[in-house]
Amino acid sequence: MLLDAELAGPQLVWLATDEEKAVHLTTLTGIEPDRLHTAGIVKPPTGAARVPFEKFPLGIDLNGRAVLLYLATDSEVGRFRAFLQRHFQVLRRLPAWTLRIVAPPWPIGLGELHAKTAHNDLTRTLRPASMDELRRYFNERRKVAEGAHEPPDQEHFDFSEQAFKLPRYQLLYRRWLAEGDCVFDFVSEGLTTALESGAGRIERLVLPHSYRHLFPLVSSTVRKTKGAEEGDETPARPRPRPRATGFARLSVANVRVDGSSSTFEATAR
Repeated sequence: MLLDAELAGPQLVWLATDEEKAVHLTTLTGIEPDRLHTAGIVKPPTGAARVPFEKFPLGIDLNGRAVLLYLATDSEVGRFRAFLQRHFQVLRRLPAWTLRIVAPPWPIGLGELHAKTAHNDLTRTLRPASMDELRRYFNERRKVAEGAHEPPDQEHFDFSEQAFKLPRYQLLYRRWLAEGDCVFDFVSEGLTTALESGAGRIERLVLPHSYRHLFPLVSSTVRKTKGAEEGDETPARPRPRPRATGFARLSVANVRVDGSSSTFEATAR
């Protein structure tokens, strides 16, 4: 599936190795090489905190725009949310980027589901007062988890717990424990400006083939995310085989801050 996704973008130079990604991203973003592993871009050094390592290739076009691929294979978006949060610091520093969501033709609508999730998570930000509440809640929650601590205002703590029970905040809390306050940029700044200006783009690439006939060749599993980036692997359900076509559909969504979008479709053999 990744090979088909790369063939649909022949105008791109694809970077596949850790070394290639590190050289180009540190040049384009100014991120220190020893920080790239926190985004899952390269393998973490020995002794570093465990971060899911993404093996998706990175594309660079002739104008220097970076294209990040994400392969969506099921409707569970927890893993995708973790991907977005890990790559946020890279995206915010790139002068131009495209998030290309690659999906098979079945189940129908996987690309749209993940694109909507990306739009919501990358553009929804908290007001300063809410950010203060989030920081306070995270600090109190950590102290409670460590034991021998009771919140000074239990009612307020319970209220905050309900207010920040959404999956994106549960994931953010686990990242905060490992990486500190830098993770708050994800919910305080977002990427609305980049998406409005066109510097940032969200694309959906629907692949042309059914890959069900290849399942016996691999150990096919679907990873369902629990809480943050933890998950169980359960056998994938058999999927109906759709009629194959000779084209891949590439839908480009120009996301606006009000949640609306304009799209166009192109086809590629």
